[in-house]
Amino acid sequence: MEKLTLILTCAGCGKRAGFNQNKLLEKINGTPVVKKAFDAFYNLGAFSEFIVTTSKTDFDEFNRILDGKATIVIGGKTRAESVKNALHVATGDIVLIHDGARPFVTKKIILDCIESV
Repeated sequence: MEKLTLILTCAGCGKRAGFNQNKLLEKINGTPVVKKAFDAFYNLGAFSEFIVTTSKTDFDEFNRILDGKATIVIGGKTRAESVKNALHVATGDIVLIHDGARPFVTKKIILDCIESV
């Protein structure tokens, strides 16, 4: 069985969305968006490694929210730079990359992506 790694990109600052903080720290029904997105993958039980990119400013908050279940990596100025930073620490045979701002990804979509790889 191949080792699966998730890279969840979360290094934005929320300005374009009109927030005063990273939009992934905003809550939906009391739960931070980043937690909802992360849990969609974590709860599958298929991944053995989780890497989350974030800014230096949000590093401690993301670590607290994700309760040590992910390796937190400082992102770059662009999403591509953030992914590159995460790939430097990824050890999986298969790496899926997901935008943390899309927390309603379904189990079917995730499994279909894994299958297509």
